[in-house]
Amino acid sequence: MRSKRGFTLVELMIVVVILGVLAAIAIPLYMKFVGASKAGEARVNLGKIASLLERYYVVRSSDSTSSTVAVGISSAMVAQFPQNNAMECITGGTGQQRVPNDMALVRQKHYTPAESDWMGPAGAPYAWSMIPFTITQPISYQYCYHGDGTGTDSRFFVGAFGDVDGDGAFSSFRRAGRVLCASGGCAPTLGNMIVENEAE
Repeated sequence: MRSKRGFTLVELMIVVVILGVLAAIAIPLYMKFVGASKAGEARVNLGKIASLLERYYVVRSSDSTSSTVAVGISSAMVAQFPQNNAMECITGGTGQQRVPNDMALVRQKHYTPAESDWMGPAGAPYAWSMIPFTITQPISYQYCYHGDGTGTDSRFFVGAFGDVDGDGAFSSFRRAGRVLCASGGCAPTLGNMIVENEAE
């Protein structure tokens, strides 16, 4: 009759080492996958914003005048992008036209914006409300808008900035647009997405 034999210490150590190696490979890959899925949020939303801004310009170009349109000021329609007095978007900036208004609210966590975050105060609405654009689902990035120039000099800049892993390094997604004129007339032109440090 053969005696029952268990695992030796060496065999158990080999199993532990194999599991450790697999974990060392799988965990970074999983974290990279999670980061990429969050980055998809920024790409999709900036695409929507740029399309809305293009439509904003086209609708107004069909009934344009020489007057200007600024956020919070009623005026006749003019073929240009919404203007605001916010400084051009910078990584981790705070204040008007940024949602949320503080980067700390999305650093390594989600922020659920309210509609009022996008609309701005009564009588002085933000540019988001003129497009219009709102998100009331949890977001992992801070979004900002900057628009200036009149007529054919009109331009806009939108950005999404994030620090999804909380290490202090920012990823940024930027999109810009301007008006180009040719013999056939003037039309809004959207630039490509510029991504920096996507994986942080």
